[in-house]
Amino acid sequence: SHTCALTAQGQAFCWGENSTGALGDGSNTNRNTPTAVAGSFTFAQIAAANQLTCASTLQGQALCWGANFDGQLGDGTTTDRNTPTAVAGTHLFIRISAAGMFDTSSDHACAIDATGQAWCWGVNNQGQLGTGNLTDSPVPVAVTGGLTFAEISLGNESSCALSATGQGFCWGFNFGAQLTAPTPVAGGFTYSAIDMGANHVCGKTATGWLCGGDGGAGQLGDGTSADHQTPVAPSGGLDFSVMAAGGLHTCGVTANGTYCWGSDNGGQLGTGDVT
Repeated sequence: SHTCALTAQGQAFCWGENSTGALGDGSNTNRNTPTAVAGSFTFAQIAAANQLTCASTLQGQALCWGANFDGQLGDGTTTDRNTPTAVAGTHLFIRISAAGMFDTSSDHACAIDATGQAWCWGVNNQGQLGTGNLTDSPVPVAVTGGLTFAEISLGNESSCALSATGQGFCWGFNFGAQLTAPTPVAGGFTYSAIDMGANHVCGKTATGWLCGGDGGAGQLGDGTSADHQTPVAPSGGLDFSVMAAGGLHTCGVTANGTYCWGSDNGGQLGTGDVT
């Protein structure tokens, strides 16, 4: 219920719901215009999730703020914060992501350090921290497997990442199964980008984007409402340069415009209706 963005100079602004301090402005007051995040940080990345926000500075320091009832801010406590608070440890991160859609018990965050090691913290009820167990952690813990990652994206009680060679791995909630360690994505594809929604994930290959997972609202774009355990291409033959997976919908950008598909109950497809 909130949004954050970075200016070209790396200053963070947030707006929307702020009952847990997820806007980071030192208050718990909702804002309907962009409001500066407290502190004089220069950020390289920012990720807004369910009642929390995480960001990394140009120097690789990770900071989080907002709800912390399950240790999802990574500072070693369960105290909510309404200003940026340093994630515990001395890790320097080059990628950061946060999650927690729909279910407030699913909040977790992950980041990749300069060596390619992935670290996660917060709730681990479905194995979404990738540690090989179901133990929650209020501080960063290493994702198991000895893999070197380049990108990471989080969903609802799940996580997906790309290795340095472009292989996709996911772990956590898997429709009744619990994957507590990184598991290769089926199909043997090589990906250059990845983006995860609530329970579906899309990745970019040399021949185009593919999506897999929950398709109940049509968010995989293949013309059906079926789930897919292996990635499928959106129909229509469109050449997407960028794709972003949301809760139950997906959007993609082509040279000729932007397309969206999936759930439209809140008008999120931008078509002028709620179909």
